[in-house]
Amino acid sequence: MNLPNPTSPPTPVQGYPPPSYWMPPEDDTIDLLELFQTLWRWKVLILALTVLGLVSSYGIVQVL
Repeated sequence: MNLPNPTSPPTPVQGYPPPSYWMPPEDDTIDLLELFQTLWRWKVLILALTVLGLVSSYGIVQVL
Protein backbone atom coordinates (compact mmCIF):
# COMPACT_ATOMS: atom_id res chain seq x y z
CA MET A 1 0.00 0.00 0.00
CA ASN A 2 1.26 3.44 -0.83
CA LEU A 3 0.26 5.63 2.14
CA PRO A 4 1.41 9.21 2.59
CA ASN A 5 3.87 9.99 5.36
CA PRO A 6 2.36 11.68 8.40
CA THR A 7 3.05 15.38 8.61
CA SER A 8 3.61 17.59 11.60
CA PRO A 9 0.65 19.62 12.87
CA PRO A 10 0.14 22.95 11.16
CA THR A 11 1.77 25.93 12.77
CA PRO A 12 -0.72 28.19 14.56
CA VAL A 13 -1.60 31.56 13.08
CA GLN A 14 0.07 34.44 14.90
CA GLY A 15 -2.18 35.71 17.69
CA TYR A 16 -4.42 32.64 17.79
CA PRO A 17 -3.95 29.60 20.03
CA PRO A 18 -3.45 26.23 18.35
CA PRO A 19 -6.58 24.09 17.87
CA SER A 20 -7.59 22.17 20.99
CA TYR A 21 -7.39 18.81 19.22
CA TRP A 22 -3.60 19.21 18.96
CA MET A 23 -3.20 19.88 22.68
CA PRO A 24 -2.81 17.04 25.16
CA PRO A 25 -5.45 16.98 27.89
CA GLU A 26 -4.36 18.94 30.93
CA ASP A 27 -6.24 16.91 33.49
CA ASP A 28 -8.72 14.14 32.76
CA THR A 29 -10.07 13.71 36.29
CA ILE A 30 -13.62 14.57 37.29
CA ASP A 31 -14.09 16.92 40.22
CA LEU A 32 -17.09 15.40 41.98
CA LEU A 33 -17.55 18.38 44.28
CA GLU A 34 -17.82 20.71 41.27
CA LEU A 35 -20.24 18.27 39.60
CA PHE A 36 -22.51 18.14 42.66
CA GLN A 37 -22.38 21.93 43.02
CA THR A 38 -23.49 22.32 39.40
CA LEU A 39 -26.28 19.78 39.81
CA TRP A 40 -27.44 21.50 43.01
CA ARG A 41 -27.43 24.90 41.27
CA TRP A 42 -29.65 23.54 38.46
CA LYS A 43 -31.86 21.35 40.69
CA VAL A 44 -35.06 23.32 40.01
CA LEU A 45 -34.72 22.98 36.23
CA ILE A 46 -33.79 19.29 36.51
CA LEU A 47 -36.79 18.61 38.75
CA ALA A 48 -39.15 20.64 36.53
CA LEU A 49 -38.07 18.78 33.37
CA THR A 50 -38.42 15.44 35.17
CA VAL A 51 -41.96 16.26 36.34
CA LEU A 52 -42.86 17.57 32.88
CA GLY A 53 -41.64 14.31 31.33
CA LEU A 54 -43.58 12.23 33.85
CA VAL A 55 -46.81 14.18 33.33
CA SER A 56 -46.55 14.11 29.55
CA SER A 57 -45.74 10.38 29.56
CA TYR A 58 -48.70 9.68 31.79
CA GLY A 59 -50.94 11.75 29.51
CA ILE A 60 -49.77 9.92 26.39
CA VAL A 61 -50.34 6.52 28.03
CA GLN A 62 -53.86 7.55 29.06
CA VAL A 63 -54.71 8.71 25.53
CA LEU A 64 -53.42 5.51 23.97
